[in-house]
Amino acid sequence: MAVVEIEMDDADFQHLVEEGLLWRDGNWEAQADRFVPVGGHDTENPSWDWAAAYWVGTSWTTVVLARSWLKSKGENCEVVIDSATHPNGSFLGFIILTNYEPGLHRG
Repeated sequence: MAVVEIEMDDADFQHLVEEGLLWRDGNWEAQADRFVPVGGHDTENPSWDWAAAYWVGTSWTTVVLARSWLKSKGENCEVVIDSATHPNGSFLGFIILTNYEPGLHRG
């Protein structure tokens, strides 16, 4: 794997995020059928123990940038597909689940 160095700060991460909400206390488990883990997680459902959920849109490039930035800060994460659709019919995209909490309730 090639290593690419990119400089980012918290403000850049927040610009990648479309929506950030509490995960652990957000009653998301009741909607488990809409979430599909990706990227090496071999479980049927995502972990419900993460503190935060960041919707980052439909581009895998955004997932890679956001996930790499979290990793550089020593934060673990899990990537999930949100299979629900927006009222306009569009795909909601990818969610990054993590314990990194700054910037929640952005949208």
